[in-house]
Amino acid sequence: MSNLDMKEAIKMLAAEKNISEETLLQSSRFG
Repeated sequence: MSNLDMKEAIKMLAAEKNISEETLLQSSRFG
């Protein structure tokens, strides 16, 4: 999976959960 695909997936997930991409990245990084 390319880095761009990853970013798009994160954007969609963030939109779905109605949170920011940064919040999503932090939560996935820390467990």
